[in-house]
Order: sequence, then C-alpha cells, then structure tokens
Amino acid sequence: MNISDSNLNFIPQPSPAERFAPKLTPKTPPTKPTELPDAPVKPKASPNDPVWRLQYEKWKKDNIGKSNEWKDQNIPEYLKVFREHENAVQAELGIKNFAVSQYVATPDPRETTRAQIKAHYKQYGLDIDPDKTYLVTVAYNKRGNKEPYPGTIVSKISLTDAAIKNIQHTPGHSDLPKTSFNPFQSVPPSVKIVDDLTIGHTSHSGRHGYMRNKDAINTQQYEGIYVDPKPGTNTYDRSNQLSIVSPKSFRKYVWDTNFSKPHIEELKKYWNTHRDTYTTLTKMAFATSAHQQYAEGSLSKEERDMALNVANVATGKSIGALKAGDFQRPYNQDPNLKIKELTFLGKPASGIFYVTNETTKKTLLYMTGNSSPILPFDSPEAMRKWLSNQMTDENKRKQFAQYFKHGDRENKILEAGVDKKLEMEARFAKDREGLLDWPFGGNDIVDPFKAMQARAEQFSYDNTDFDYVTNDDINKTAVLDTLKAVGKALIILGPLAAAFPPVGYAILAFNLGVAATEVGFGIDDQARGRPGGSDRIVYGLFNAAAVATKEVALGAAGGVIKNKFIPSFDPK
Repeated sequence: MNISDSNLNFIPQPSPAERFAPKLTPKTPPTKPTELPDAPVKPKASPNDPVWRLQYEKWKKDNIGKSNEWKDQNIPEYLKVFREHENAVQAELGIKNFAVSQYVATPDPRETTRAQIKAHYKQYGLDIDPDKTYLVTVAYNKRGNKEPYPGTIVSKISLTDAAIKNIQHTPGHSDLPKTSFNPFQSVPPSVKIVDDLTIGHTSHSGRHGYMRNKDAINTQQYEGIYVDPKPGTNTYDRSNQLSIVSPKSFRKYVWDTNFSKPHIEELKKYWNTHRDTYTTLTKMAFATSAHQQYAEGSLSKEERDMALNVANVATGKSIGALKAGDFQRPYNQDPNLKIKELTFLGKPASGIFYVTNETTKKTLLYMTGNSSPILPFDSPEAMRKWLSNQMTDENKRKQFAQYFKHGDRENKILEAGVDKKLEMEARFAKDREGLLDWPFGGNDIVDPFKAMQARAEQFSYDNTDFDYVTNDDINKTAVLDTLKAVGKALIILGPLAAAFPPVGYAILAFNLGVAATEVGFGIDDQARGRPGGSDRIVYGLFNAAAVATKEVALGAAGGVIKNKFIPSFDPK
C-alpha cells in the first residue's frame, strides 16, 4: 500500500471486534514487601548517647509512680540498655554517694494540702501562702477606746492546718457568749494586740441597762482571715485581712474538698518509686551504725559482726569498700539468728527490731532515730527489763511513743492508747523481770529491712487516715497535742538519719522539726569542711553511747549533742 504525503497523519482504526473486546491488564509479578526496621531501632550507641538518653529520660518521667517491678517488665526493648546501665552505675556507688543521690523525702501532708489550697485561690486571682495565712479570732474592748482597740488573740490557726483538721466551728473565748461576735466585714475593726486585756461581758438589765454603768466592760469578738501584721505593729485591721474571703466561705470550701485523697496519691507514687531504695538505705544505715559504734566502742567486735551478719554484709570489708550492690542482693537469713519486730502490748513499733543469737542468747536491739541505735544485751530478758526501766523517764516515753502509728496512740472508749499505757508501764517497771514476752514482745520477721519498709509504708497510710479529719468524723476527739497530727514522726525516716553525714542530719532535723540553728553547729561544719566538722553529732534518748559535752534541748524528741570524745567516722 502506497502512502502519499497527504496521508502521513493517517491513524489506523480498530475493527468492531477489536473495539468491544475486553481489555486485559497484564499482571505484574508480585513484589516482596519492603521490610521495615524495628521502630524505633534498638540503639547501637553507648548508654550515654544523648538522643536515646533523652528518650529514656522521657520514658522515666512518663512513668513516675510506677513500681520498679512494673518498669522492668514494661520498658521498651530498645531502652533496656539504659536502665541496665543506670542500675549498674548505682550498684557501684559508695554508701554516702548512693544516699545523697537516691534519697527522696516522703510526701509531706502539710505541703500537699498547702499546694491544694494555694491552687484553689489562685483561680480567683489570689496568691496566698496557706502556711502563713491564718484563721484568726480576736477579742477586743471597744467601749471607752479609740481605734486601734486593745485586744487579744483568742485563736489562730493556719489555713493549711484548718483544712487538715476540718475546722467547722468558730473558736471563741470561753468567757464570752456567741452573741459577742460581730459579723464579718470587708473593713474589719482595727485591733492592736496587748499583753493584758480584761475580758468582760455585762448582761442587759432593762433597756440600755449596761450603758448606765460607765465602768461596764463589753468585750466583743471578730473572726477574719489574716496574714501576720507588719513587724512592730501587732495590729489586725484592713491592711492585713484577706477581705474577699470570709471564714464562712473558707469553711464551705474545706467541707466540700477531700484533702487526704491527693496526699494518698502522692504516697502511692512515692512508695512505688522508692520502695526498693528505702529498703537499701535502711540496710546501709544499719551496717554503717554497726561500724560507727564499733569505732566508738559501744559495740564489741563480736556484736559488730553479728549486726553485719543481720545485714548480709561481709564482716571482712571496711565500710568504705562497701558498694550499693552489696546491699541489694536477695536477703539470706542466718538460721542461728532469730529476728523480731518489737511490739508493745501487741502493738507493732515501726523502725525497731531485735535479733537474738539462738546459741549464745546475745541480743541486739535496733532503735532508729538515735545516733548509736544498736543496743547490745546479754539476753532478750535483759532487753525487756531495760525497756521497762526506760519508760520511767517521761521524755523517753514520749520518744518511744513516736514509733507507733497515731491510731494506736489515741485513747479509745474501751481502750487506752499507747501513750497512756506507757505511763502505766512506768509504775510497774521495777517489778518487771523481763522473763515474759509481755508487755515488750515481738513478731517474727525474715528480712528486717523489708519489714521496716513495709511497716513505714503502712503507717504512712494509716497516719493519713487518722490525721485528716473528714466530714464523717468531724466530732471526733481532737488529736493528742503531742502528736501534732501533721508532723513527721520517727517512723517514716528514722532509719535513714543516722548514717549519712551531712544529708542524714538534715533528714533528722526535718523529721523532728528541729530548727536549723539548733543542729547547724555540727551539720554546717561538716558540710563545709570546717574544723570540728567531723565530730560525731549525737541525738536521741536511746543511745548505746552517751558521752557528751554540748546538748541542745529538743523536748520529747531528745537532744542533739556535739561529741568531743567519740571518734569521727565518715563512710565514702
């Protein structure tokens, strides 16, 4: 077929059969799916790789409050190398370095409640410190005086404490009727606090009867929410009243709010995160005390080795050679040692246990919260007799009572509390021979350090339930003055205080509510390496050694003493 130039653009057309034939798409051979690497890829870099380190730190932050067991089971495979490395580094730390780097204070109920109140009023544009803002009742004499009226403080309690105790009543002077209260007002009466105020209330005798007596005193009362007056003024007036918050509205807020629940949640996070660390630190404190007391002469070599055996620590190792890993191995109890948690009339004490050699009957009593806390006795009977004799001293009774949970210390309708029973024990101390496992007995335990941790954890929850006054028990008896309800007792951190200068002494000071100036003479010197800083600081009333030159009175908590005769001991 010849194609001319005019037909160069000719396009052949398909036939009808071709036009309607089904179109077949050629099959392409299957391709092998692309293999994606594990996402994310397990790092090949060292655990110090900064990019992966950031991911690990984020994972830790996201899982704060989870137990170590949970973390071990749920950590992503690609991050395990970092956790393993971290644990290995910690295991190589010496006692002091481990204590300083790993110690975390237990949640403070007052701090939790303080933060809750502060956040509440922040919503309304108020920036207050609930610890330094007070529910105050003043009584004042207006008649015959000009402002500022002379007055006296009838009641003063911080908003933090008022919330914990669920204060729903208006405290007033016992000699004045409720009718003496003036209503809350944004511009309150100006009252200057004086040293001596005559309180009086004259009943009406007929119309304006009391006014006919020019000498009649008609003391009035007023309740408001205040911050402390400016230094040198001692006056409560509009300048320091929180005028937009009335006591009534504050009480309603307290009534409608659960303050214990957030603290319990904080405790759960704390114990889940630090349960193992707490146990390790208590074991370290015990072993360190054994070495310290051997150095000072309050324990013999035999007694020191017995104590180290309890801690599962090699007796041939110096304290400076011990690492955290030495205290983290599974506990293995010596079958010749009987270990018991101390009880008083069946009530368990937290932070006290005793161990007896079944062959020799040698007994070591461990009482946390004392600078030389391991006390040796020839037998359990001698220990029980000694304990009974100690209860004849009022201050020692008060310190001993702090080892018990608040609920056991409270007097009940049909049963006296621990404090009262200790007073009764003092009367019969001279008749005790210590032969019977009563009133000082014990519960068998295997690992005393895990047992102390478990008891401290349980007591922290029990004390929270006791300390916070709920709406249901608003009428219950007020907490014993000696308990202070919201203060930290020895039961929580006592095991940690003895062994770790300077951090241990700071823990102790915080625990017992000791002012920094009272214990600072030894702590600060040690921290700064000043002369005399290595002298032992002695505290507590149940010490195996008590030779001292300087004492600071701490009431029921005991004394803090700078000792010139006990050799220094500084674990590395």
